[in-house]
Amino acid sequence: MDIKGKTTYVTVSYCVFKNHDKTMLLGADDKEKVNNIVLDDTAKTITLHHNYFDSCVQRLPFVRTAHIHIYNNYFGYSNNGYDQKASVQIRAKAWVLSEYNCFGSGIQYRYKGDKTTQSNGFKENTKLYDASTNTGVSTTKDTYWTSVSEPPFTVPYTSEYTPVSSLNGILTANAGAGKWAVVQ
Repeated sequence: MDIKGKTTYVTVSYCVFKNHDKTMLLGADDKEKVNNIVLDDTAKTITLHHNYFDSCVQRLPFVRTAHIHIYNNYFGYSNNGYDQKASVQIRAKAWVLSEYNCFGSGIQYRYKGDKTTQSNGFKENTKLYDASTNTGVSTTKDTYWTSVSEPPFTVPYTSEYTPVSSLNGILTANAGAGKWAVVQ
């Protein structure tokens, strides 16, 4: 799933991403341009909530040039041949607000950075707020971002959070196509 260009105010919820390598790309380029207009770090506002990432290798998501609120997602590994290396990959002017997520066993890195962010001078404007409400694997790699103690942006909505201890059961039962009844 790719979200790039001028796309903004997107919510991805109750999806299952399973047995995949490069799963989700947010922002096509470090200096993303659309019609020769340079997009700034407020170009995309994206929310990922109540998604189940099972045995995906990387890019859960890979985010740059965007504000992203990641909450109530379950990152798991069911030993099916794909080796989950990095969950959230942070690069070039990404502002990440991560809370109430579960990074299950089998995950190598909760967050991973990219040296291109530093070499292009974007580190000061690449921010991660990793809330204490996240659980599970806490290992990070290549921290080419600025860790902040307060959310780097304000979300324009209120959220109802699912207890992190319940995420695995709730998402395996309710996320994915055909799980919710459609009422007309």
